[in-house]
Amino acid sequence: MNIQIISHQNAQQLSIEDPISIATLLETYKPPGYKKVFLAKVGSRYVDLQHLITEDCHIQLITSQDDEASMLQRDSFAYLLVKSVLNLHPNAKPIQYQTTDTGFYYDFAETPNFNEDHLNDISNGMQNIVQQKQPIVGRDVSLTDAIAYFGSENPLKSEHLKQYREQSESITTLFQPLDDSVNDIYIFPLVANTSFLPNFKITHVSGAYWQGDASQPMLQRIYVTCWATRKQLTDYLKQQEEAAKRDHRKLSQQLDLLHFDERAPGAVFWHAKGWKIFQLLTGYLRHQQEEAGYIEVNTPDVMDRELWEISGHWQNYKQQMFAVETPDEKTYALKPMSCPGAVCLYGHDLKSYRELPLKMAEFGKVHRYEPSGSLHGLMRVRHFTQDDAHIFCTKDQLLSECVSTIRLIYKIYQHFGFDNISIKVSTRPKNRIGSEQTWDFLEQTLIQSLQDIDIAYEVSEGEGAFYGPKIEFTGVMDKIHAKK
Repeated sequence: MNIQIISHQNAQQLSIEDPISIATLLETYKPPGYKKVFLAKVGSRYVDLQHLITEDCHIQLITSQDDEASMLQRDSFAYLLVKSVLNLHPNAKPIQYQTTDTGFYYDFAETPNFNEDHLNDISNGMQNIVQQKQPIVGRDVSLTDAIAYFGSENPLKSEHLKQYREQSESITTLFQPLDDSVNDIYIFPLVANTSFLPNFKITHVSGAYWQGDASQPMLQRIYVTCWATRKQLTDYLKQQEEAAKRDHRKLSQQLDLLHFDERAPGAVFWHAKGWKIFQLLTGYLRHQQEEAGYIEVNTPDVMDRELWEISGHWQNYKQQMFAVETPDEKTYALKPMSCPGAVCLYGHDLKSYRELPLKMAEFGKVHRYEPSGSLHGLMRVRHFTQDDAHIFCTKDQLLSECVSTIRLIYKIYQHFGFDNISIKVSTRPKNRIGSEQTWDFLEQTLIQSLQDIDIAYEVSEGEGAFYGPKIEFTGVMDKIHAKK
């Protein structure tokens, strides 16, 4: 077998006769920094170090120096949490976890109501496991076998795994630790041993109903922030400390702008002063769009299921939609986005190519089901007004329209003081609609539009929407701009 090992600053070509695990490969050939390797990427697939190499391949070694290291370790930190919880509370049932941009949260059943003392004990237990450098050995299991494995012993876990099948056909194998003290399963392969997992902090615990339904069992949800390096953890905690001083949820009440209520989770109650600011912002954006040639429209908030089936949302986005069945046995959904409504509006009558490009803007109210544990003030909500727009144009007009849209977004960001703007081009996900030729054309057009105006960007492989690629803009305010 011809194997190329790629590390952070080195590439090594090997010729191997017999199948060999990545761990043995590292110990035998000792590529630079091999002791810091916690996962590997073979082709396009991430694997643990027990993975057996049986054919020609490229192996990318992953260490904490890699940009994606923190993201790749978060399933392993979830394992670390579960191991500590089960050591202290053997009857606890790990149900489900969700990774986030800063860590993860994990839901447990059949536990005490965790308090600060419980969390301290769990955290100390995690640190002890890290210091013991316990090896993590596992195996790949199919989704079907995993569902059967938990069966009646942990029915909520089994039910949770069934949802993977409904949500995505791409999840076919899972990672099961061969650990007598941990009866659990993970979406992502885990690190080689626990010594790679020292940089974490349990932040808080809350109650969470199973599937967000108040008629279902109450679970204990533990939140953890975790990072590949100590500096990343320290910087994040410091940033959170500073942000707490300026928490918009507190400031908005102090300034009498808005408030939130548990009877309408994820939605805003705007006070008169806050609504005035909202209207001023809307007026500013309306003016910018009018100058850029947009016409303003409005589409219904509730539409028939049939429309969402045509658009593909029902098949690909149903889990995040609010739907209701009426007495006449019709199913309707609150719109999670305005796209299908805009297409209906465009298709109402015949259009001439001479009318193109047609730019339609909408301040559309949209509703999306977000897990209760992820809701966070104005930062993560279930109901919001989306400053949305749809441009209908010919294929030949697409590049110029992308360029003009990017310029408009930059103009608005800079008006608000966001001088430092980072760009990501999110490409086709595994679960998608449309032909490969269409995706090729759309992705290349987005990239070309950025290149034409000399804007630097990164590519986020597989992070696009199911219906198309996208450019993501993240603005950072380097300094506070104030009028004297």
